[in-house]
Amino acid sequence: MPGFLTLAIMLAVAGAFSIYRLKTIGSPVQSLLDDNYRSINAAKKMTTSLEREDSGILLLLSGKWKGGGKPSGVLVRISGRLWKPRRTI
Repeated sequence: MPGFLTLAIMLAVAGAFSIYRLKTIGSPVQSLLDDNYRSINAAKKMTTSLEREDSGILLLLSGKWKGGGKPSGVLVRISGRLWKPRRTI
């Protein structure tokens, strides 16, 4: 019986330590995912901006000055600024 009790205590300690380590690893992983998400959104906005700029230039070159000359329709502001990723590891 004492061997079983020792084994049960060791199992409980190992389980508690595993839960603790998973929680401590979760925070840096979440911040890394947040940084990646912001980076992906910025890339999408840049792609959209380039596509609109290209469309505006093509409209200007084709002679449609009214459709291609609107700055608000050509460029999209990229909200925020470049950020330095947090140290996650």
